[in-house]
Amino acid sequence: MEAVMRFILRNGRSIAADISAKGLEVYTYKDRLGDNVHALASKTAEKDFLRRLTSHLIELYELPQQAKGSYKKTSH
Repeated sequence: MEAVMRFILRNGRSIAADISAKGLEVYTYKDRLGDNVHALASKTAEKDFLRRLTSHLIELYELPQQAKGSYKKTSH
């Protein structure tokens, strides 16, 4: 799992996500605390980021669903 990073969408909204900025067109700068902030630099970069975010959220949702099926019911 990646470290949680902060991304800024083109409309100014901030999203924290454990998604890599690698391969995305971003401007990276440091905030007041010295943490990296990745501002998405183009419409294409924003679409790619949102696609990655959606895929990641689907994976997180599916993990508990898969785990439910692995438990066996027992009677007492």
